[in-house]
Amino acid sequence: MATEFQLVADCLDPARLARFWTAALHYGIVLADPEGNEFCVV
Repeated sequence: MATEFQLVADCLDPARLARFWTAALHYGIVLADPEGNEFCVV
């Protein structure tokens, strides 16, 4: 059975941190929502 969780990290360069985790976990990345608000999803 899979367990879902969320992690929030405050960092100086969120795009760089997201690129690291997407490479490590082989996941996709999103840097902006449809309204243009920046965020990173790994």
